[in-house]
Amino acid sequence: MSQQLARTHELEPVNFSPQLIAACVAYHWPGNLRELGNFVKRYLVIRDEAAALADLESKIPGRFDAPAVANLAEADARTAGSSPDLKSMVRGLKDQAEMQAIRETLAETKWNRRIAASRLNISYKALLYKIRQYNLTAPAQSA
Repeated sequence: MSQQLARTHELEPVNFSPQLIAACVAYHWPGNLRELGNFVKRYLVIRDEAAALADLESKIPGRFDAPAVANLAEADARTAGSSPDLKSMVRGLKDQAEMQAIRETLAETKWNRRIAASRLNISYKALLYKIRQYNLTAPAQSA
């Protein structure tokens, strides 16, 4: 994504440090890929990792510890045998955003999966697949 945006805007591509990738993965991205794209564009223009991290920290106060998140990302990278790349980061963010959208829609519809599928503009079978994929479970019913 960043290389494509760099070409489009005639800028030099930037590398994402493990700390910045981990911060991106930790953020909820309520604006989905559009918000992520805007974040990447700002980082391409500003080229200031501290400012990019501060931007993310300001959006999730009290829930974000950049050094701890970066340590987790580095540990994951060591376990996987390679550093996280942009494609993996985007895939993870997409999955996280999709899971959050499904979770919120299911909560809004009180877990009526047919209505949720309709609101999400996906088939009922696709929703059931996603529920299994993300291990989502309905809240326990109180008697």
